[in-house]
Amino acid sequence: MNYINQTNIFFKIAGSKELNSSARILYLALLYKNNTLTWIERFTCTASELEGFSGLSESSLQRARKQLVDAGLIEYKKRRGRQPPIYSIPELNEHTLPFILNSKVKGNANGNVNGNVKGNAKTLVKTKQTKTTTANPFDDDEQNDDLKQHPLAYYQQAFGLSARGTLTQHLQDLANYFGNEIVNYAMQLAASKGKDFSYANGILKHWYDRHVKSLDEAQQDHSSKPGNQATRKPEAVAQEQKNVTKIKEWLAKEGES
Repeated sequence: MNYINQTNIFFKIAGSKELNSSARILYLALLYKNNTLTWIERFTCTASELEGFSGLSESSLQRARKQLVDAGLIEYKKRRGRQPPIYSIPELNEHTLPFILNSKVKGNANGNVNGNVKGNAKTLVKTKQTKTTTANPFDDDEQNDDLKQHPLAYYQQAFGLSARGTLTQHLQDLANYFGNEIVNYAMQLAASKGKDFSYANGILKHWYDRHVKSLDEAQQDHSSKPGNQATRKPEAVAQEQKNVTKIKEWLAKEGES
């Protein structure tokens, strides 16, 4: 993505779409954030971070974000708990410019118009002479595709922070040894438990000791650990109940003595 070209085309759209000053400031703040991440397809950014970049209040930020989403200039997905939301900024070019200006867009006009588009996309397809898809890049079905991205990008997505200093080289070394998917899967497990990267590092050390070399092996190893199975064997449940009964009986005898 070309920073200057993206900004120039954005202001052409901003004037036509009558975006307010808050929406324009927020867009530039998101561009700045993605530029620091060397232009990745999807990235996370906390509200407090955006407020710091833009100087906008929480309510102004929310209204500005809605304007950008409705204009098809960004895509935004809120996540559960305290996880930072995910953003995506489609690359703007001379092919997408007339389409965004002349059509009603809901969602993301990403390059070849990836997203849910209201209007006639056939004109753009003929101009580009490419096929247009309407897949949502944030669908849960594409979770495995997320694991294929470079761990530097996935680290930011999982923990809401940019990898810096020696951690950058460490992630690169892990990717060289395990491959992107295994490293990212370890970070996914850590983030799902509300843990930081040190937890993921411990998982990777365990897999290194067990000579895990594929994503399937990593997933099987994780699911085989106690407490991670989707279902438990009846005999295991029965044994646990016996243990509980024995403890209750022992406590009762202690109370009588």
